[in-house]
Amino acid sequence: MSDSSMARAFVAIQPLAIPLLLILAVVALLLTAEGRMEANPRFRVDPLVYAFERPEWLPEALAADIAWDVGTGLGPPASLLDADDLSRWHAQVAGLSPWIEAVPSVEPRFPYRAALRLVLRRPVLELQGQLVSADGTVLGPAARGVLPSPLLLRDGDLDIDAAQFVECAASAGELLPYRAELVARGLDFTDVRVSQDGLVVFGSTAGVDVVWGRSTRYHQMARHDLPPARRIELLHEALDHRPRLEGVGRVDIYLDKLRVHPGP
Repeated sequence: MSDSSMARAFVAIQPLAIPLLLILAVVALLLTAEGRMEANPRFRVDPLVYAFERPEWLPEALAADIAWDVGTGLGPPASLLDADDLSRWHAQVAGLSPWIEAVPSVEPRFPYRAALRLVLRRPVLELQGQLVSADGTVLGPAARGVLPSPLLLRDGDLDIDAAQFVECAASAGELLPYRAELVARGLDFTDVRVSQDGLVVFGSTAGVDVVWGRSTRYHQMARHDLPPARRIELLHEALDHRPRLEGVGRVDIYLDKLRVHPGP
């Protein structure tokens, strides 16, 4: 090929060559920038460096223990640039502690942070120094400062009949939302048991047995009992007539109407 032919060919491809070189240059810059971002600690999340927000019922020391279990269990740092890393955390978190019931979300928070939103199991029972949630999960050693104080499971241990165990836990969970309003009226609870009739009974600080009935969560015969909210209404009715249930030995609140039995 003559020099003039080569010159004409170079002129012909020149308009294509320049954009191509520019595109390759841009791709190279993007790859370099991504590598630099990956190496930048602002894009890395270390699970052992954490802060937490806790619900009011959970003492700070116990919240810190749960956070430590999560932080140590998540493994190496995650990258905010890799969605798979945070997805892996999302899949792992629920299995790291019995306190964790669900994980609604794991979200990146630039720089060097991720927000883990957890739904925690709330303790309702204490059994041989172990806290138990309403679904019967043994959470771990009892801790000071849990609000309200978990009820003691009376006359039982971890080897008691499983059906009675979950009945007590479920019923304590049903009572939990109402305890603050009852405490304001001078009535709180200390323990729970299943009677010989198969009914859940709460022992109160006033020395009164409150017969709760059967849990709506597990017991097949609970459909014959009043719903929990209605049982609480009957208990308030008893408190209206007998403040702090003075002079009362037992109150049945699961039947169609209130039954108050005098004390000894």
